[in-house]
Amino acid sequence: MKHSPIKKILFSVLCFVISVSLLPLHTAAAGDTSVHVTGDAIYQYAWDVLDRINAERTAQGLSPVEMDAVLLDAAMQRALECAVYYDHTRPDGSDCFSVTNWRGWVGENIAVGYGSPDAVMDGWMNSQGHRENILRSNFTSVGVGVFQYNGTLFWAQFFDAGTPRSVDRSDQTQTITRTVSLSQAYVSLSTSQDTAVNLGKGETFQIGSVRNTNAGWSYTSLDIAAEDLAYSSADTGVATVSDSGVISPVGNGSTTISVFLPGCEDKALEYTVTVQGMDAAPVLMGDVTGDGRVTIRDIATLRLYLAGNLSQELTDAQLEAGDIVADGRITIRDVAYLRLLIAGKITE
Repeated sequence: MKHSPIKKILFSVLCFVISVSLLPLHTAAAGDTSVHVTGDAIYQYAWDVLDRINAERTAQGLSPVEMDAVLLDAAMQRALECAVYYDHTRPDGSDCFSVTNWRGWVGENIAVGYGSPDAVMDGWMNSQGHRENILRSNFTSVGVGVFQYNGTLFWAQFFDAGTPRSVDRSDQTQTITRTVSLSQAYVSLSTSQDTAVNLGKGETFQIGSVRNTNAGWSYTSLDIAAEDLAYSSADTGVATVSDSGVISPVGNGSTTISVFLPGCEDKALEYTVTVQGMDAAPVLMGDVTGDGRVTIRDIATLRLYLAGNLSQELTDAQLEAGDIVADGRITIRDVAYLRLLIAGKITE
């Protein structure tokens, strides 16, 4: 049922519970980028779910399953990953079973939006696919993950038929941070800020919090850690952006500031920045290339301009910088004077 029509029915009817049929093992994929996720792993709820699983199994005359140390950690990882992308596919695009090494056939149940162990178990037991996983007679081991992110609980169950690896019961709630690989397919950045920015001389703008919408369950989103973001300016002659997301004006005009997860530049969040009221930048005589210095490249550029072989037009500022003799035009005399200027034979 991993990709069957029942998935959509469960999303709409049973508070977004999903079950998965038994599948063989798959290998993890490499994500396009990564994000840091911080939240609470609630171990008391995990053990409460185990109690309810075994109550349901006992009622059907089945042997109980035991909490497995490895599966417990895998289920916690999957619950955390569901806060990034809620699906049986992991955020990096790989199958859910790639989270750990499995012993034979396995099953996964996931859920979101339930507020207690009994509530989520009621949801699972009232769905055929989830119920079948919970009551499968050859399962002996289970891991239960419960991860709370921004007040929302994400749940995961993993079952297999291997010998349980012992783990002590715990009533702890642990705040954890883990790095999650993320496929570009699941990147959708947004912000509550107005992305149209107007700046004047001496003003700056701080890019605020950025979130990524959960592509599997759009009612939640992940707050992107500042350390995970990168920034770039389409025109640094108009505005620059620092590593901490501060936009500063440089010259009059408009440009685009991109905010992105490295490796996912095509999914950037864009700010349109308009700068007005800046003083015009002084023209450096002889700086035909506009790189802020006078070198042999400027002579070559003037020669290409006179020969009509430049690939693009010179700007007004570049033409002004190349008019060394200040007669309102570019001629061979300007090339000669520029040679002397570079050689230090004349001053500006």
